[in-house]
This record gives sequence, structure tokens and C-alpha cells, in this order.
Amino acid sequence: MFEIVVQAIFKISGRGTVVTGEILNGETNLRNGDVLTSKDNIQQKVLVKSIELINFGSRKILTLIKWVS
Repeated sequence: MFEIVVQAIFKISGRGTVVTGEILNGETNLRNGDVLTSKDNIQQKVLVKSIELINFGSRKILTLIKWVS
């Protein structure tokens, strides 16, 4: 299972919608083309178009591009 806590959602002109969050559980690999589903609302989904990972000590901050509903 792959689990993140969403910290921000915003749009960048010419790039799409960006979802950022902190990784809580990264037991599985996340790849471009994967679809993440909200735990609380299965109708909300994120289609992963681009991945950026930043490490802040033990914290891992993930940025996903393209929000789909």
C-alpha cells in the first residue's frame, strides 16, 4: 500500500494540477500512470503524470501532477 497525507493542491499554468503530501507508507513503488484513490472518498482519484520526491531528514515529501475527479 502507498499512503500520503495531502498537504496542498494547486494549479500551475501549462503543467496541470499539483498534489503535494508527506509519505506515510511507501511499501509499494509508485510509477507514472498509476492512479491513487482517496481513502475517505473513493470518487477522488489522482492520475500520476509526474513524480518528484524531496527528503527532509526522515520526512519524504511527494509531489504528484494531475488531479482527476
